[in-house]
Amino acid sequence: VVGQQEGYLQQLEIADKGIKLLVLFGVPPVAHSDDPARGVLLAIDLRAALRTIGYRSSFGVATGLAFSGLTGNDVFRTWTVLGMPLNLAARLAGLQGGAISCDEATMRGARGAVDFAPLGRSQVRGVGPVVGVWTPRRHDHTEAASVPMHGREIELAALIKTLYAAANRDRGAGKADGLASLVLVEGEPGIGKSRLLAEFSEHASDEGVLV
Repeated sequence: VVGQQEGYLQQLEIADKGIKLLVLFGVPPVAHSDDPARGVLLAIDLRAALRTIGYRSSFGVATGLAFSGLTGNDVFRTWTVLGMPLNLAARLAGLQGGAISCDEATMRGARGAVDFAPLGRSQVRGVGPVVGVWTPRRHDHTEAASVPMHGREIELAALIKTLYAAANRDRGAGKADGLASLVLVEGEPGIGKSRLLAEFSEHASDEGVLV
């Protein structure tokens, strides 16, 4: 389930209080503009999967900047991630049993893919003042993916043109030029880059190209 959302399972801890999972998104070199949504969708899917085998679970999802890198010395060192989002996510997971609790940054980053309901404000120990808490009501990522794309026809056509050039299949003129191509897709968050690439990937797969 973690792999489907391209998250990274950093820690699995088994203790007397139960099993704890720490899953990270945005770990170099795999990062996505929709990582907050991926974190929430993972919590929804993972809770459903655990329910089918009789496990009760609670989730906390927090978004923010964190340190990632090596820690230790010449004798022993390990790769780790440290920062307030990890502490906040752990605290959120303990607020309400059986719930998925998200901070405001996660809600704002994922609300295009997920509907949220407010749970009010809570005092979170070790984080500072009270924080707003939200929970997902449903996830619409499968429905959203089936919505036709609008407004990126020129960019999509440019991508498809490079695909046929690289695959020796220039449809218009019947050429076989076999040109290697690099396309840079650049823009601010939220303008539809991921949606454009998803559409292009689907088109390439339909043509028998391994993506």
